Amino acid sequence: MPDEKSIEDHIKEHLTQSPHPETSLSQKRYAICNECDRFDDAFKICKECHCFMPLKVRIPPSLHDVKCPIGKW
Repeated sequence: MPDEKSIEDHIKEHLTQSPHPETSLSQKRYAICNECDRFDDAFKICKECHCFMPLKVRIPPSLHDVKCPIGKW
């Protein structure tokens, strides 16, 4: 029987597994965002790129060249 998990279930499972390989980088990125005046703390989004930052900061450089839209990281 094929895996019946939803995309949301796969994402939740991935986020709760062992630490992300880029944990240190992710923490540094998120700390920078958290101090930025363009960060919406209530919704955890960037007001510049409208990304959900707890996920964006976790994208490893080896997968995609993700950057802060105003050059902070």
